Amino acid sequence: MRNIILTIIFTVVGVFSSYGQLIPLAPITSMDVNNLTIKKISNSNSIDMFDRNQQLIQMFGSPTSSEPYIFEMEERVGTLYKYSGNEFYFTNRFYGFELVSGAFAIGNNNNFLKVGDSTSMISNFLPGYSPRGNDNIIYLKNGADYVSSVIFIESNSNVITKISWNHF
Repeated sequence: MRNIILTIIFTVVGVFSSYGQLIPLAPITSMDVNNLTIKKISNSNSIDMFDRNQQLIQMFGSPTSSEPYIFEMEERVGTLYKYSGNEFYFTNRFYGFELVSGAFAIGNNNNFLKVGDSTSMISNFLPGYSPRGNDNIIYLKNGADYVSSVIFIESNSNVITKISWNHF
């Protein structure tokens, strides 16, 4: 009888503790990666998140510099392209970026966001999103499934200072 009572107690505790771990503290804000583009402000040319480095150079012109870049997690060498301080990372595909000037913008259909914009513009870029201080994170989905990447939006005094896309 004692074993039955202990089994019931452990089962109830296990179920409720597992359930508590599934509920996020704050709602997860996400967007579909298939709708994202990066636009060069000076000529409005853009690339999408699935383009290769050939499209980057074709649409944005020759980079200020390019160099081999080691992707330690994937154990491969890729290429880092720099456009006046803005960085674009490629392996066999587009791997990430770091925008530090207003020369480029990330977009979702007709709504674009760039360095120098007010953090209040994030809600135009992603309707329903409320900026959360200096560091904002938007999780990316491919259809209904989350992908292992996020967009980080850093700000200072309500002005966006950096936008980056990273895999994790």
